[in-house]
Amino acid sequence: MCQLNLGAPGACDHQSFGQQFEPAIDAILGQDVLALLGPLAMGKPRGQLRGLDVDVRPSHYLRGMDGMPAILGLAAVIIPVLLLTVVGAISWAKTASLRHPRGLTVNVHEPPVDAPTSPFTFVPGGAGLFMVASALLGASSEIIRGRGPPAGWDFVGVMGVLVAVLGLGARVASLHIDEHGLRVEFGHLRPFSLRWEECWLLAPPRWPMGAWRVAGRVGPREIACRLMPTDLLGHEFVLGVVAARAGLEFDGRAWTAPARTGPT
Repeated sequence: MCQLNLGAPGACDHQSFGQQFEPAIDAILGQDVLALLGPLAMGKPRGQLRGLDVDVRPSHYLRGMDGMPAILGLAAVIIPVLLLTVVGAISWAKTASLRHPRGLTVNVHEPPVDAPTSPFTFVPGGAGLFMVASALLGASSEIIRGRGPPAGWDFVGVMGVLVAVLGLGARVASLHIDEHGLRVEFGHLRPFSLRWEECWLLAPPRWPMGAWRVAGRVGPREIACRLMPTDLLGHEFVLGVVAARAGLEFDGRAWTAPARTGPT
């Protein structure tokens, strides 16, 4: 049995205790814990701890948290932009025949279309959620250090919430086309419905990441819907069906119905 008699031969004092378990402590917890414990962990008696300036700075694991929120914040912006750019380029190439048409080859009497949109429609909402996560990590890291959450992370968090709400709420979920007209279902918004005889405009975007605009008149008011490349990915043919069934003609800039009333 180990006795706490520092003067007795073979006694288990603090020094031998520290020397015995020093390799295990070093292997499990790393050098940062040994630096925090100071002389005690290195096999020196407890009495020598008095008057010493023990280094209690955060370990390199905790210091590494400073860069992680910033990396997440940048990734929440860069990755979605890259994805949307690629999708826009693909959709731009597939819709070239509608932006510079030489005549439609769409069968007006095609069966009804019920097309769910691509998973890329979740990209804007997902970017907002990543921004919120990076803001929470950044603010938590600052609070742990006693600095308080800076206004920068608060701004990132608020912007992330707005982007997530708008991105998920206004996401186009599906496209429906039948003999009566076009219907666009959204994530949490009212659906957009337009009969063929009410549709007077199908305007192409001016750049690859732009949206197609479908507009019409329902009574005295004009209604419109914008379809992004992520909404049309894999279903670009829907645009040709809209132009054909609504009887639109290309005027050099957009598909229009000159006989119908609409703003110029």
